[in-house]
Amino acid sequence: MEIPYAIYDGEDPVVEFKQEIRTFFEENPDVDGVFAHTDFIALDILEVLEEMNRKVPEEVQIIGCDGIKMEAGRKQFLSTIRQPVDLMAKAAVEKIILVIDGESVKTKITLPVHYVEGPTTKNQMSK
Repeated sequence: MEIPYAIYDGEDPVVEFKQEIRTFFEENPDVDGVFAHTDFIALDILEVLEEMNRKVPEEVQIIGCDGIKMEAGRKQFLSTIRQPVDLMAKAAVEKIILVIDGESVKTKITLPVHYVEGPTTKNQMSK
């Protein structure tokens, strides 16, 4: 069974991002889920969908990626994949030190990520 999909890959630099996203959804009205490679892009997509009167998450679900920090006590406003920034920084520093010392460096590192529930997905994972 093949799952239909559509990919938006904008040109750099992005000048009219929100208009490009609006056009993408107008040309692909059946899109019911979005994975954005940053939370800020996911928030822009959420804003465009709200302007288009598309219901999130009922009609379109959105997941961002990076897990931007929220103010203490503030409600999570986006479903996201939280990256371990502290572990990323530690691994980068360790690799830089190896390079400085003239040692060979493994270029692929796998670190854990975590799904953070927010109101932009139906959150079936927790049920």
